[in-house]
Amino acid sequence: MIGAHHRTKPRDLIRSLHHLLSDRSGPIATAGLAAVDSRLGRGALKFGLEGLMPLARRLRLGEAVRYSIVPA
Repeated sequence: MIGAHHRTKPRDLIRSLHHLLSDRSGPIATAGLAAVDSRLGRGALKFGLEGLMPLARRLRLGEAVRYSIVPA
């Protein structure tokens, strides 16, 4: 292992939300997926996440760790 990065980015959360909504069926999931897929909806979601993520980071919630591993 050569490094670990402790930072969740809004694009990672938006991508996860997109996959979650695409796996579900129903009118709410379809409307949510359409909102996440639209340029305006994705921008609004990113803007909101950029405001909320520093608060979540202080509360130690929702942090992802990426490990960089190379073969020996």
